[in-house]
Amino acid sequence: MSALNIILDEIDMRLNRTTGIQINKVTRARLSPFKDGDLPACNYWVTNDLIVSSQHGADTHELSISIECYDKTYDRPFIDIAMDMHAAITASLNSEIGGVYAPNLGDIIQKLEVIDFTPIIGEGSKPWCGALLNIKATYQTAVNMTDLL
Repeated sequence: MSALNIILDEIDMRLNRTTGIQINKVTRARLSPFKDGDLPACNYWVTNDLIVSSQHGADTHELSISIECYDKTYDRPFIDIAMDMHAAITASLNSEIGGVYAPNLGDIIQKLEVIDFTPIIGEGSKPWCGALLNIKATYQTAVNMTDLL
């Protein structure tokens, strides 16, 4: 299995067991909008996979991934819900089952960073809010190969 699929599968597993907020549905690269019954929900996708260096028989990659989460909001300020989403997602990406601290996706990769966070809000008779996180995963493969080192 390619490095990219291993990393995305690990992110999927960690998002599916996020604590601190409820998530009903996690999808990879969903193109159609979520329906009310899906919420709260997360979608994630790769935006870029860049080789930043090649040396000693290894390519170092920086994989950019966007994670968006949405929920309905009625009682709480949207920014509070968005901040809760941000905190819960960041914690889940750095934890294994049982909440054990496991940075770098359990050492599958060299480094995982949250690059930025953007709160999102929607209007209308069914108000919703969300969080968009852009993360960067640094990993290595053999030169011109797709398997993790």
